[in-house]
Amino acid sequence: MWEVRATPGRRDELLRWVESAVDRDADIYLGGEERIVVIVRGAERLPEPPEDLLARPVHQWPFRHYRTVTG
Repeated sequence: MWEVRATPGRRDELLRWVESAVDRDADIYLGGEERIVVIVRGAERLPEPPEDLLARPVHQWPFRHYRTVTG
């Protein structure tokens, strides 16, 4: 899982960077306060984005899928 907060007003630019950096199966989520969360399938980590797009450092950590619950 990879989570980042964009510099105010630059989330769309950071989102374009994320989309170009993800070259495998991944889910990209947009959150409040200029946040982007990416869940990548596989063990590789995403590269560091350009610092001028970041309001704070990237947080990323590995985890494994446990199960999917549906209605």
